Amino acid sequence: MDRSAKTKYFELILPHIRKRGFSHMKIDEILKYLNISKATFYKHFSSRDDLIEQLVIDYASQVVDVDPIVLDKEIPFSERFQRIFEQSLLSVLIMTDEFYYDIKQNQPTLISHITAAQTKRCDLLQQFYREGFDKGIFHSINPVVFFLQDDPVLRRLMDPFLLNYYNTTLKQQFLDYYTIKKASLFKDNFLNTAEDELIEQKITDILRISFI
Repeated sequence: MDRSAKTKYFELILPHIRKRGFSHMKIDEILKYLNISKATFYKHFSSRDDLIEQLVIDYASQVVDVDPIVLDKEIPFSERFQRIFEQSLLSVLIMTDEFYYDIKQNQPTLISHITAAQTKRCDLLQQFYREGFDKGIFHSINPVVFFLQDDPVLRRLMDPFLLNYYNTTLKQQFLDYYTIKKASLFKDNFLNTAEDELIEQKITDILRISFI
């Protein structure tokens, strides 16, 4: 299938899968969300489960796998760090607890795609952070502890009760967490190398796209 067509279908179905999972969905309901005929659907997917499988594999390769720019030594550390943050953000926004639970219960073999991508990501991120430590740009902190905190913290920051209780927005929560991460990672004389306007715009864009 054409990549742009696949992306369009994924973005149309994701808002519904994120909120409620997919196990309850019938083909007719999916067709309504995708705004296509049954014939068109079966041209691209053999079944509902095939759609979910392709979506999960795409998620693992596009969001969980480390973007090649993170390992590009010609790109400043600040830009590479921002890309890591963006991917962490996308990961928690797409793979909600409801979606993950449905995969685990109904298509457990797909968990291996996610696990393999997460393992690879862990190894590559350690390389990136150690490179920054060696060059004296980053504080000497445990890279695994540093990046493994992202998933639980970002999910907690999305809690509607907390957003309401502290009278704040999701965008502000994410920006504040980014600022904390940046300050704890970069040594003082490298803190200003990151253009925070870029990450603010990226967070705004991510929160605007259709599946959020």
